[in-house]
Amino acid sequence: MKFFIQIIFFLIYFSVFSQTKEKFLKWQDKPVLGIAFSPDGEKLASVGADKKIKIWDINKGELLSTLYDNVSGEVSISFSPDGKNLVSGSWDQSVKIWDINTGEVIRRFNGHEKSLRAASYSPTGKFIASAGWDKEIIIWYEPTGLELMRLQGHTQCIRAIDYSPDGKFLASGGYDLYLRIHDISNGYEVFSFKGHKYPIEALSYSPDGKFIATGGNDNIIKLWDTQTNKLAKTLNGHTDGVYSVSFSPDGKYLASGGNDFSIKIWDIQKGICIRTLTGHQLTIKSVAFSPNGKILVSASADKTIRVWDVEDLNISSTKRPIPTLSFNENDTSIFKISKHLENGLELYERDYKLKLQVKNLGFENYKVYVNKKEHFKFDGSEKKPNPPIVKDLGNGYLELTFDIYLFPDENEIQIYADKNNHAEFYVSKPFFITYSNLQNYAKISNLFFFDINPIGYTDKKMNKMFSQTNSVDIQTELSKQKGVLFKNVSYYGFPEIENLTPTTLNTKFKMLEQPISSNDVIIVSLTGIFLKNMNKQYFLLPNAGLKDFETSVYQIDSLLDVLSKKSNNLFFLLNNTGSPSDLKEYENTLPEELAKYIFVKLFDKKIQFSILSFSNTTNSISELLKQCISNQHDVNQNNAIEFKEINNYISKFVKTNYSSKGKLIPFYHFFETSSN
Repeated sequence: MKFFIQIIFFLIYFSVFSQTKEKFLKWQDKPVLGIAFSPDGEKLASVGADKKIKIWDINKGELLSTLYDNVSGEVSISFSPDGKNLVSGSWDQSVKIWDINTGEVIRRFNGHEKSLRAASYSPTGKFIASAGWDKEIIIWYEPTGLELMRLQGHTQCIRAIDYSPDGKFLASGGYDLYLRIHDISNGYEVFSFKGHKYPIEALSYSPDGKFIATGGNDNIIKLWDTQTNKLAKTLNGHTDGVYSVSFSPDGKYLASGGNDFSIKIWDIQKGICIRTLTGHQLTIKSVAFSPNGKILVSASADKTIRVWDVEDLNISSTKRPIPTLSFNENDTSIFKISKHLENGLELYERDYKLKLQVKNLGFENYKVYVNKKEHFKFDGSEKKPNPPIVKDLGNGYLELTFDIYLFPDENEIQIYADKNNHAEFYVSKPFFITYSNLQNYAKISNLFFFDINPIGYTDKKMNKMFSQTNSVDIQTELSKQKGVLFKNVSYYGFPEIENLTPTTLNTKFKMLEQPISSNDVIIVSLTGIFLKNMNKQYFLLPNAGLKDFETSVYQIDSLLDVLSKKSNNLFFLLNNTGSPSDLKEYENTLPEELAKYIFVKLFDKKIQFSILSFSNTTNSISELLKQCISNQHDVNQNNAIEFKEINNYISKFVKTNYSSKGKLIPFYHFFETSSN
């Protein structure tokens, strides 16, 4: 009898312990919350209560790198299918994409209102699903962070999510006790069932997608048949809550771990536990089979990661189903976007008709995304889809017109198209539209326009070096901008010859000592002869003579000094119409030299400015400006003439030199509405 008992004890010991050896153990500083294998099985990622993600060499047990974002910490991790990136769900409500090689966060998605509990890559790697305490699942477009859809239905925290192997469905479970399955192509819920008596803590699709395993705080594991949407098996054996489940690569086995500190390996076909692994001293938070099925890894609140040898189970690595969803981003042949949109458009009306072309490939649905969220129409308090007006251009392309409502400042825009019942998707490259509210400018900004355009020089010989231009009055046109772009418009013209001296010019500029805010705009238009001497630039005033001209040179530095102290918004229009010679040590300065000089002098100052210099002996600056104020010169069709468009117009007649720093409000705004 004694011998028989010894034999029984030996068999029990052998079956429980000797068949699964612990390969190695890694102690951590804090409890370990989750683990994930890289697709090639060479690396293991772990996330812990120390707010760090660690990347391990699974064969050597060596730490390769540590990922740390210095914020609230991560709670869930998942590798991309190519193994290059890692997604984490965070306590700070964000989804982060990490570059495994650099250890840096390369993208960060914000949209959840509360902390996350789960995040997962889709089998294609083009989607990310995230969920948590706000009871919603967000499906993100991984390359750019588009919020493609929100899946609703759960009434409490969502604890676990998993994509089907073909990428078409997403299963979720949580504290409301329900297992829910959504069709990712359209966002519809296709299955919902109260699966456990206590919260669902874990779930996983089988590799062939035929089963979903769920584990909960009722100590039970349930296997659900995805073809019949019925319960297939119930696995009993744990004595406390189940917090993690993981199928073997061939789908024959299921590993589970939980609050009874044990790991169990189940035979799926028989529905029985074939092995129990012990060693952990606290709750097991996560278990995972390696992709080749030779090892099993467990992570625990006892601050350890344990690696178990399960090679004797003869688990085979099988190929997963090919994802059925096709996603094609940044295909330039699909979408045609106008150049001014690609280059970044600035608009001054909030309602905008966005037009672009898309290849006629039989698309069934089109959407526009603004700042990564789908743009909807609002009918009272109701939110409705915003489909475009579609026009067949007859050249293989369709024209799409979306009515969109812009947000203040920068708007990131992407266009989405799908077909084959949502199974094939296309997304355009991002482009940007900046919206500035002109009513705000009109409340706080004044325009000061200094037009120095002499009719000639008093000295006859000097006057021969100067080419007089035809001047027109721009004051009338500018006055139309009062109450539109500016609160008030002040125009100062200097056509006189004898009265324009350094003293009188300084007196005029001293008028700027009246209250001027940093929001005001100063435009200085200078026409005449420009000189250089000893690395300084000068403007030759009209009362200059050949013998005593040095008393009538106005140093550009003086002008820049007084103006940069008065306003944060400056625009210089400089027309060099003279080519003097024999002026002692002074030389003629070229328009490009003058523009570069001013740019360098102002660049380090905390102001925004534009400089346009040229040499035109036919038209005055005032005349060119007046001609430019026309819808036909509104190149980007945003209902405004901007300073860069003034340059575009003048450059049609003469060579121009244009440079700028920062963003200035437009020069002129039209009242009528137009679109691109």
